[in-house]
Amino acid sequence: MRIGICEDEQLFLEFEVKIVQDFFTAHNEVVEIHTFSDGTELLESYGGKDCYDLILLDLQMTHSDGMEIAGAIRQLDRTVPIIFVTGVEHRALEGYHVEALDYVVKSDIDNRLPTSLLRFLDKRRESSIALETTNGETIILPYERILSLESEKRGVKITALTETYYSAQPISKVAALLPQQHFMEIYKSVFVQLRAIKRIGSDYVEMADGSTLPLSRRKKKRVMSGVLELVKGRI
Repeated sequence: MRIGICEDEQLFLEFEVKIVQDFFTAHNEVVEIHTFSDGTELLESYGGKDCYDLILLDLQMTHSDGMEIAGAIRQLDRTVPIIFVTGVEHRALEGYHVEALDYVVKSDIDNRLPTSLLRFLDKRRESSIALETTNGETIILPYERILSLESEKRGVKITALTETYYSAQPISKVAALLPQQHFMEIYKSVFVQLRAIKRIGSDYVEMADGSTLPLSRRKKKRVMSGVLELVKGRI
């Protein structure tokens, strides 16, 4: 799990990192924490095609405004949970504009942040799939990070936003665990997340990562209808 923490006060940043690390260690979760002293640095890491499972963001920094940074992040990553960690309370309602998960005041961070992290972890586990990979690891993969699934050598190839995984489980078993309103079979044993479709061609779909997958002519109309329903839901 990749976590980005943006905080311009070094001592407080170290304290924040310790709380986050201790929390996830206690919950048997392996995390990779990336720290930033300014919001611009965080945005630049997205420019390098990094993405995060969670972002903790200071609201008032010397060289950048956390709310503006959050707005820019939403242009790059619509789904990443954002927790504001700040010394001021009066801007809490602004978090709704960027769909922030929570708002933690620094004076109460040691009590409130673990509660926010638990809320994040519960939501993540409710909207994730557990997969045993071919190398024996068990991964928890959020639905929103999955682009496509394809049958491969009696198992399944799962293409996610940043990595590709392989599991010996049959694709029918894995696909049955996915929410049907967001995932659809577009070709024999090829399933995609509808939100990740960038373009629908005559006999293919182009995904958000630029890859193309075959599209059955028989399934094309249903796929287009599914994508349109999702678009309507965003308006």
